[in-house]
Amino acid sequence: MLAAEQAKFTDEEEDSFTEGRSFFHIPWVAAPSSTTARDGLGPLFSSNTCASCHIAKKQKSPLITDSFVHGLYVVRLAQFEDHFKRKTEQIALPDPVYGHQLSSKSIGTVPLEGKVKLSKKSFNEPSSDGTQVKLSQWEIGTHQMGYGPLDSKTGISIRITPPLIGLKYIENLPEEYFAEESKLQTEADPEMAGKANKVYDPVNKTFAIGKFGWKASQPFILVQSGDAALNDMGLTNIVIENESCTQFQKECVEAPRGRRLKFEMHLPDYDLPTHRLESIAFYVANLPLPPKKELTKEELKLSERGKKVFIELQCVFCHKPSLTTKDGVTFEPFSDFLLHDMGEGLSDKRPEFEASVSQWRTAPLWRNYTKAELGLGYLHDGRAETLIEAIAWHGGQAQKAKEGFLSLSEEDREALLKYLNSL
Repeated sequence: MLAAEQAKFTDEEEDSFTEGRSFFHIPWVAAPSSTTARDGLGPLFSSNTCASCHIAKKQKSPLITDSFVHGLYVVRLAQFEDHFKRKTEQIALPDPVYGHQLSSKSIGTVPLEGKVKLSKKSFNEPSSDGTQVKLSQWEIGTHQMGYGPLDSKTGISIRITPPLIGLKYIENLPEEYFAEESKLQTEADPEMAGKANKVYDPVNKTFAIGKFGWKASQPFILVQSGDAALNDMGLTNIVIENESCTQFQKECVEAPRGRRLKFEMHLPDYDLPTHRLESIAFYVANLPLPPKKELTKEELKLSERGKKVFIELQCVFCHKPSLTTKDGVTFEPFSDFLLHDMGEGLSDKRPEFEASVSQWRTAPLWRNYTKAELGLGYLHDGRAETLIEAIAWHGGQAQKAKEGFLSLSEEDREALLKYLNSL
C-alpha cells in the first residue's frame, strides 16, 4: 500500500476529523466568553488559530515588513550555554521571565511579551565555476518588550512552522528503526552517522524517540499539537497543563481562564480538552499528501539525470528515499529522521533535549515545490529563498555534499533541482 492512497475513515474517525478541522481553522477567543467551547485564548499568545501559522495558500501581503512579521515565524528562547543544567524532562532551559517562546499578543490588560524585527544580511559563497551563491541570514531584533530585557544568557532563535505533510507515516515508524538506522550509518561512515533524539513524553510520563519538529524534539503528533496549542495560543491541555506565564508576569497569572461546558465538568480543567486535542491531532495526521508535480517527457528525463546526481553526491545517506511503517506501509519522505550536525552556519541558540545547537533532524524533501508555491523559505528559519541557497548552507556532516553540489556543472545543478522539486 502506498502512502498517497486516500484514507478511509469509520464514522467515528470521520467525526473526529471534522471536529479537528473545525478547531484547527476557527479562531479561539479570550475568556470569559459566551463561546465556551472556544474560549481560553492566551493570556499570552502569538496566534488565535492553528491555520493562521500553517498557511495553505500564498499570502497576498508580504510575510515580513519593517513593522510586521507573520505568525509562521516563531521566536524561541533558551539559555543555550547552560543547557546541561536543565532537568532531563525539560526541552530546553527557558528565559526566567519570558519562558520558552516570545508571545507577540495578549488579552485584555495583560502586557504582551514583545515583538520581533527581522532583516536579512547577505554574503556570497563562491562556486568552483567562478559563480557566486548568495547566502542570507536573519538579523533578529526585539522591541516593545513588556517585562524588561531578556536575560543576558538567553539566546533568540527563529523557527518557521513545519509543513504538515504525511505526519501519520512518520509517527508510525517503528521505534527500533532509529537505533538500527543509526547503527547502519555508523558502520557505513562514522563521520556521517546520525542519531535519534531522546525526548520526554509528558502524556505518558516517560522518555521516547523524537520524531517531529526541526530538532526531532516531539515524540508524537498529539504532543506536538499540545505543545503548539500552549506556546502559540495559550491553550492549556494534557501536554502542558499550566499557562505559559512566569512568576514575573503578574497580570498574566491573574487573567481569567476558559470555562468548561457543562458536560465536560468531570474532565480536567484545560482550555483545550483532551478529546478536542486528539481530534486536532487526528486531523493533521490525516491531511492528504499534496500530489506530485506532473512532468513533461523532457522534464522527466532531466529529473532522472538529477536523481543520479543526488545519489552520486551521497545525499541519500541522510535523505533516505523510502521508509516503511510498523504497519508495512511504504512512503517516500526522503529523510532518515535522525539528527545530524549541520555545522556552525546553521547553528542557532536553541538546543532541544539531546539535540545540540547545530544538530537538526534531516528535513524531508517530499513535495518540496509547495514551499515555493506558498512563498515560504527553506531551512528551519526560512532564511533560504531557493533550494540552491538551502544546499549551500549545509555544513558539518553535510560539508562534502555541499562542496560536491557547488562544483556541479550548470546542467547537472539544473537537473538536480528539477529532481528535488519532483519528489
